[in-house]
Amino acid sequence: MTQLSSTFAPVSVSKDGSPVATLTSVEVDELGHLNAIYDQGFTRTIYQLPVVDVPNPNGLISLSNQTYQVSPASGPFYLWDAGDGPTGAVVGFSREESATDVAAELTQMIQTQRAYSSNAKVIQTVELSLAVATDLPVEISDWVLLMLLLMLFMVCRATIAPLLVRIEDIGRFL
Repeated sequence: MTQLSSTFAPVSVSKDGSPVATLTSVEVDELGHLNAIYDQGFTRTIYQLPVVDVPNPNGLISLSNQTYQVSPASGPFYLWDAGDGPTGAVVGFSREESATDVAAELTQMIQTQRAYSSNAKVIQTVELSLAVATDLPVEISDWVLLMLLLMLFMVCRATIAPLLVRIEDIGRFL
C-alpha cells in the first residue's frame, strides 16, 4: 500500500440509502402488508401477514383473548396471502365484532324458558296428584306415590339438563 502526500478528492459520491428517520407508526393494509411509517415521510413494507384457513373452523380449540388452536378435528391449516384463495382481505384499524348470532341465541333462550315453564306446570300437576294419592287406601297410594315420584324425577331431569346446557353456553359468550 502506498500513500502519496497529495490531496485526496473522490471523483463522485452518490447515496443509495434512506435518510435517518424515526419510526412513527405501523399500519396494515388490505393485502396484509405491514408498513412501517417514518417521520421523514417514507413508508417501507416490512412484512406480509398470512391469513390462515382450515377445512373445519368449528373444530378449532377456543383459547383466551379470541385466539384459536388447530386440532385434529379442524384439520391442517393453510396459509394464504390476504385476498387470495378462500380467504378475505385484511381490514386495518377495525375491531372484530362478536361472532354470536344474537337472534338465534335469543330464540334458543325463549325455547328453553318455555320448556322450563311447561315442565313446571307438569310438576305442579304431579304435586296435586300426590295430594290426591294420600287420600287413597294405603295399598293403592303406595303404588301411585311411587309412580308419581318416578314421573316427577323424569320431568325434573328433562327440564334441568337443557337449562344447564343453555346456561353454560350463555356463560361462554359473557
